[in-house]
Amino acid sequence: MKKKILAVVLASLLMFALIPGISAVANAPISVLIEGQPVTFADQNPTVIDGRTLVPVRGVFETLGFDVNWNPNTNQVTLTGDDVVVITIGSSVFTTNGVSHTLDVPAQTIGGRTMLPLRLVLESVGYYLAWNAGASAVLISAQPDPTLPAGFVPPAAPATPTPPQTSVTESQRNAVRAAQNYIDLMSFSRSGLIRQLEFEGFSNADATHAVDNIGVNWYEQAVRHAQRYLDLMAFSRSALIDQLVHDGFTQNQAAHGANSVGLTAPPTTPAPPTTPPTTQAPAQNPLIGTWNWLGTPFYVFAAGGTGTMTGMNIRWTTSGNVLSICSTPDLCGTNCILPSEWYFSISGNQLTLTSRLTSALTYTYTRG
Repeated sequence: MKKKILAVVLASLLMFALIPGISAVANAPISVLIEGQPVTFADQNPTVIDGRTLVPVRGVFETLGFDVNWNPNTNQVTLTGDDVVVITIGSSVFTTNGVSHTLDVPAQTIGGRTMLPLRLVLESVGYYLAWNAGASAVLISAQPDPTLPAGFVPPAAPATPTPPQTSVTESQRNAVRAAQNYIDLMSFSRSGLIRQLEFEGFSNADATHAVDNIGVNWYEQAVRHAQRYLDLMAFSRSALIDQLVHDGFTQNQAAHGANSVGLTAPPTTPAPPTTPPTTQAPAQNPLIGTWNWLGTPFYVFAAGGTGTMTGMNIRWTTSGNVLSICSTPDLCGTNCILPSEWYFSISGNQLTLTSRLTSALTYTYTRG
């Protein structure tokens, strides 16, 4: 898509950050203009730190037509336009369409605003720079060789370019955008997010590329996921960890999630045994048996994970308080294509099943 040519005029301090070999004028005010119009920064102006000019991201990129979104859970800013740029606070690495680039100064928060040197980020989305020393101005253009106004000269040729990486396809760009949207919306494990993207029609390669290029802290995701479950219903620590592992988190991530929401492991101080241990038969799954609906057998759960549902063969498993039912075992074999999953609870002779997809679907059965 053809971008408009635009001019960004900065004081010479900005040039010190952007063009090697050009000195900044001490204490010069820093202003930014786009297409001749000054950019107004709400509450934090451009500033100089350690000889580098840092400019608020939102004011500039929103004027350029990008959507600017802040995710406090990941400390990331996402710029979405024709390209997708992900910037992480405290990191000198940012990604554009999943490709990593390195800043000479990490992105940081000043006055509640994300600040960073702009040149490399702008160049990563297709803009070029020229410098006017007399006017202390930077010209930014979407064309590699624009007709420069009087006084402007092209910047020094960049250092030897980074060897080209495997080219990023349009499908991968779309997958990166979709993955970021999902993470901004709700919590996922790494494998869960890959499965979600595959469900949306992305290939495994594109989904994996996207998930590995959006800078997610999976331990933080485990905490968010654990809290989401506790907001829905009560869990023991072990059941919550089992549920998180079932959803794709590692054992360590799941334990971290449980600990962070207050379900810490109690100290273990077992007393020495006074009598030889006795071998006990394993506890039988409480679901095993016949469960009636309106007086008629609906579910029959047999030992070994087999059974029937209204007379049809099924295969079933439990993890914590989640029941998974495969209604087509003869077709699926050992790996069910699309199991139905339910939260279950048993009180006396009553079994209650609530759909994991929506709590509006709740059914109660009576033991036969």
